[in-house]
Amino acid sequence: MRHNIDPLDAKILRNLLQNGRKSFAEIAEGCGVSINMVRKHFAKMKAEGIIVGATVQMDCESFDYAAIATILLTIESQHLESTFDQLKQMPNVLAIRQFNSPYGIRLVARMKNMKELERIREAIRLHSSVTGLRTYFWLAVKNIPENLTFGVSENEGETGLVQPQKACHISKAIAMDEQDKNIVNILSQEGRMPFRRISAKTGLSTDTVIRRYERLVKSGTIKVSIQIDPGKLGYCANLDFSIGFAFQKETAGIVESLTKIPNVIIITKTSGDYDLQVTAMVRDTEEQFRIQEQIAKMPNIAKIETAARRLPNKWPTESQQISTF
Repeated sequence: MRHNIDPLDAKILRNLLQNGRKSFAEIAEGCGVSINMVRKHFAKMKAEGIIVGATVQMDCESFDYAAIATILLTIESQHLESTFDQLKQMPNVLAIRQFNSPYGIRLVARMKNMKELERIREAIRLHSSVTGLRTYFWLAVKNIPENLTFGVSENEGETGLVQPQKACHISKAIAMDEQDKNIVNILSQEGRMPFRRISAKTGLSTDTVIRRYERLVKSGTIKVSIQIDPGKLGYCANLDFSIGFAFQKETAGIVESLTKIPNVIIITKTSGDYDLQVTAMVRDTEEQFRIQEQIAKMPNIAKIETAARRLPNKWPTESQQISTF
């Protein structure tokens, strides 16, 4: 069931998608309303099942993953569902069922080394129903869930709007111990858990938990985000656009233009036949065509391939890759 939300609801959601632990006081100040008003709207959206949790985005390198890859699979249609059910059980692999695409399944795999990629590929090849396989490595990611509009029209100069955060650039993964990873694991399940409760779970003092959390955030290792049920807000599908450039040149301008398209939520630089993978969340086919036309009109775009997939009922999903550029 779709729920209607007002401009203040939309501002609260965007603020908490950008920083899931942002306080009601900070949100209220930015929106020019009372703390009680923010608290009331937040509670209403939780009761309606719009806000369904909170999790973390994370820098995979800091957690000892050497690479992330997208693996596109062509599957014999009669075996598609059974193969999908088997593949999604593989460790460190997210399996996504695609529609309107020659590739029926998209896998996103996190690997600690290249041998793991070969093991994943060999496991896939054991399925006789797989007739085609293509691999793209992720080179950089811009993850901007706060770019959702929720179908609410707002004036450009209105207070309370949030801009996508710039990524924290780090030269290498920071050193993390088991206590850091334990804190991240807790936050991945309940991102707004009070620090005092995390303290009780970890055996660390509350001050120590806060210091460790702030270090992880400032280094660009993690970012907390609330989770929503997109279907409750009228969204019907995720669209993945694979984009190839006519010739190689500086891509910053194209990426900047893509971030200005409402409801574009992830931009990934990739290796292989395509240069970018762009994910958008749409409410209807009219919006799908509008986004595709906006992309096609950009300079240096040579080819676009589009695939649709079902929405999860809890998004962002747990432990997505944090922005790296």
